[in-house]
Amino acid sequence: MTNQQKAIIEHIKAHGSITNIEAMKALGMCDFRKRISELKRLGYDIVDILEPNTNNHCYHKRYFLRGEPNNV
Repeated sequence: MTNQQKAIIEHIKAHGSITNIEAMKALGMCDFRKRISELKRLGYDIVDILEPNTNNHCYHKRYFLRGEPNNV
C-alpha cells in the first residue's frame, strides 16, 4: 500500500468520509479517484454517494469505508 492510499484510509477512519476536494486540501492529492480505484482493487470496500455542492448546482462524490480486506 502506498503512502497516499494509507493517508486516504486514515482520513476516512478519522473523519468518517472523504471527498475529492477534501483529499486535495487536506492531503495534497491530485489523483484521488485513481487511489480510490486502487484501494478497491486491494479489497477495501469503499462506497460513495452523490451529494450536492453547497455553492452551485453541481454534485460531488463522498466516499465511505465499509470494510477492509482480511489480510490487513
